[in-house]
Amino acid sequence: MAVVSRAIPTLLRGVSQAADSTKQADHADIQDNANSNPVQGLTKRSGTQFITTLSNSAIGNVHIQTINRDINERYVAIFSNGNVKVYELDGTELTVHKPDGTAYLNTSNPRSVIKTITIADFTFVVNTGITTAMDSAVSAGNITQAVVFINQVSDKTTYSITVDGVTVTDDTTNDATLSTTQVASDLVAGLNSGLTGFTIARNGPVIHIKKMMAVIFL
Repeated sequence: MAVVSRAIPTLLRGVSQAADSTKQADHADIQDNANSNPVQGLTKRSGTQFITTLSNSAIGNVHIQTINRDINERYVAIFSNGNVKVYELDGTELTVHKPDGTAYLNTSNPRSVIKTITIADFTFVVNTGITTAMDSAVSAGNITQAVVFINQVSDKTTYSITVDGVTVTDDTTNDATLSTTQVASDLVAGLNSGLTGFTIARNGPVIHIKKMMAVIFL
């Protein structure tokens, strides 16, 4: 076999799973313990660094969430069956307040069942083994209302609103001034004459319709 000689521009593309016929010259099949850095080039991957021991006994099947809020607030949360512990990175265990108990964390397989995500100052915890249910305590229903936005209108077009079985329309064919505010005003006038028991207000091209009883808006 003849010797093949060619230039390889960089070693930064990393591993590619594409077919050999479509790979670039600087794609790799395998890249072990190396980082492709556009500034430093291909460098050796940094090794791990021992910091401290969080537990002197095996922690077993647990779910671990690393919380990296900023340079001064970094924590490790360990969720086990019915419990949670939080440590600073130096191994200092912090007090976790549990006013509602930890029954929600009960599971024989925390590593797979518990799911967590940290967003800003909050870490959300979900036990995927518990079926979501509505609280038995409910609040009084809110008033039934709707907001209608007239964002754009065209000439020779009919616009309509149906509320509680009553339909009002506005045809822009003969409008002297074509505007969203005018269409909204005409629709409000029709609703006021055809509906009872409703409060209808308008602010420019926006219509607010409100009734205390249940009603379907179409």
